[in-house]
Amino acid sequence: MKILISANNYPTPQYPLQAFIGVLCRELTRQGHEVTVVAAQLVLSVIRHKIGLVPEYIEDEVQTDQGIKIVKVYRPKVIVPGSTGKLGNLSRWLIRKTVERTIEKIDDKFDVVYCHFWLYATYVVKYVKKNNLPLFVATGEDTIKTEILGGDKFIHFLNEETRGVICVSTKNKEESIAKKLTS
Repeated sequence: MKILISANNYPTPQYPLQAFIGVLCRELTRQGHEVTVVAAQLVLSVIRHKIGLVPEYIEDEVQTDQGIKIVKVYRPKVIVPGSTGKLGNLSRWLIRKTVERTIEKIDDKFDVVYCHFWLYATYVVKYVKKNNLPLFVATGEDTIKTEILGGDKFIHFLNEETRGVICVSTKNKEESIAKKLTS
């Protein structure tokens, strides 16, 4: 199965955060799946945290019973103006457009899309709809901030396109239902 993953990072030696995504992708690869990750790099955040940009494309080699397999990782750069208010809305739009363009350039047809948190589902849901793909979202946020996901119409659209939700707690499940992200 060809799996597209939308997340906020893929761990690298210089920036080992989101280790779960790396572990998940490597295990899916060991199980025989072809995994592609798209995780935009926020240029100003990278500069602010002094971690350095990573290449826009990297291959993570995974040892499997069938030899070395690759997790393809796309890290497009995007400059965003801010994270709150109208600047936050513009920033999320810029990230979504960057992610959409990156996915369109990938010469692959995916079988399923997995998003690590609701925000990252908003970046791929139009692609999912256009290509009639199943969308799965893991929700583990401390608090789900639907105000950054879009208005009621977009929330309804996201709900309609989501085929499955992986909740790490009863709280996340109840909050996802209460905020009409799933039923």
